[in-house]
Amino acid sequence: MQSEKVQEKSALIENHLHLVVNAAKKYNNTRVSVEDIISIGTIGLIVGENSYDNSEKTELTSHLSFCIENEISKYFRMRKIKKAN
Repeated sequence: MQSEKVQEKSALIENHLHLVVNAAKKYNNTRVSVEDIISIGTIGLIVGENSYDNSEKTELTSHLSFCIENEISKYFRMRKIKKAN
């Protein structure tokens, strides 16, 4: 039973990794590597998956995108790194 849940979560994360890649592309003008940004965004994806409530009126992808962007932004704020224009 528990392994089924883990497999479902893994599948959901894998199916939505494109959201992380799309968000990471917005930050390719920084001194941080794209791979690092993708890692940070993946944390946001996992946070979003864990915090999503089916009863919300928000779509899953919208919620996940918000959590990904939030995690990446938080990383840059904590390190005071600005996105180049």
